[in-house]
Amino acid sequence: MRQNDRTVIATLLLVLASPAADATLQLSQGLSLSQFVTGLQQAASRNDRRAVAAMMRYPLDVTAAGLQIPVADARAFESLYDSIMTPAMKAVIARARVPADDKPRPDVIRLQGGGIAFENALTISPVAGGFKVTRLAVPVTPASGGTAAGAATPRRLTFRVGRPTQVSGSLDPGGTDRYEFHAAQGAFLDVRLTGVPGRSVLIRMLDSKTGKPVDARADTGTRVWTGRVSATSTYTIEVARQSDSGTGTLIYTLAVGIK
Repeated sequence: MRQNDRTVIATLLLVLASPAADATLQLSQGLSLSQFVTGLQQAASRNDRRAVAAMMRYPLDVTAAGLQIPVADARAFESLYDSIMTPAMKAVIARARVPADDKPRPDVIRLQGGGIAFENALTISPVAGGFKVTRLAVPVTPASGGTAAGAATPRRLTFRVGRPTQVSGSLDPGGTDRYEFHAAQGAFLDVRLTGVPGRSVLIRMLDSKTGKPVDARADTGTRVWTGRVSATSTYTIEVARQSDSGTGTLIYTLAVGIK
């Protein structure tokens, strides 16, 4: 390996490993396509939101369930990280390999201008001085698209101090998604559902230990729930598609703040 290549790779690893890395830093600068893909795989495997966000070009083209999700900047990407960087999306990234020759491969498409697409889900394009991810198509998995009520496996929510956690999902008619989180007695919660018309999708909040709604509003279904929880426990948010909400897939955004 040439000294210049060693220097480039060492610089990338130092930047990706640094928790203080600026999310707007041009991590792709000076890297070959293969080196960029390797850096993306390492950042995704560590769940380094900041580093992954810095390797995107904004506004980023993201699609899920056939619909486009607007991602204007790195901050928006970090907020939607868990919804975009699903296990299936990470698996696509982990499998990505830049061909060493020009032999055709069914999972790789060479694009005009020097770009490349993997499994029609991850597109990387050249930019000034290097490469950036320019398109992500979140693969549909059996657990997505809105599982039947009672069958959805809960996703665990984690929180950052002073910032709400934001996730997006898609629901087919009759579908329900579930999210779990831990809250201490007296914690103030702000739960908001946006991105869907009217009361087509509603949220319920339950105490996971007892299975009971935390109050009447949380039982009947609402778009917004705010208040304090009465006990230290694990709580479940059910996001449920209503029966009179049409036939197409609906994309929602759920924001949960805790103080």
